[in-house]
Amino acid sequence: MRLHRTAIVAATIALATCAPPDDQETGSVDREDLEQAREEMPATALEQLDAGNASYR
Repeated sequence: MRLHRTAIVAATIALATCAPPDDQETGSVDREDLEQAREEMPATALEQLDAGNASYR
């Protein structure tokens, strides 16, 4: 019984002290970055991107 209680306490402490990893911080993306990324894409990828999202144009 004592070993069972010790295992439960140890598991509870382990779960309480383990925190999830922090989210990756992302910076802002401006229009120049988007235009540069589109310039570097192959033409076929741009066609598929534009066909799949008409509001992007």
